[in-house]
Amino acid sequence: MKRCTKCKINKSFDEFSKKRGYKDGHCTWCKLCCRKYQQNNRERFRQAKKKYNRKLKRVVLNYYGNKCICCGEQIIQFLTIDHINGNGCRHRKKLGVSSGSDFYKWLIDNNFPGGFQILCFNCNCGKSVNGGICPHKERNR
Repeated sequence: MKRCTKCKINKSFDEFSKKRGYKDGHCTWCKLCCRKYQQNNRERFRQAKKKYNRKLKRVVLNYYGNKCICCGEQIIQFLTIDHINGNGCRHRKKLGVSSGSDFYKWLIDNNFPGGFQILCFNCNCGKSVNGGICPHKERNR
């Protein structure tokens, strides 16, 4: 049994989320109190998640060069990570990641593996529909 520091009720350990860093390995608030708190502070949590996702993207882009390798675009909102081999969809499905921030987290957790590059959305889409070659590069041939 454990006492929730929010509602002051003794509850079984199953009613507390597991959390590293705590003496007994569980949060101090029960799951119900945490859920109520998150619902009442939904906008604050949403903003914190957006800030965290932007940070992940900046870390990944900094590592891979901060600009589109094709056209040189540097505006962060336009930049994406590209699978050099062109197998991005299969790779993300295999990893079970569905969002960009989940993929950025995977890249960080795996020490920025090779086989990736930065492209802007235009170059990435152009490469995708043009048989693996960005129209910028094809035009310059």
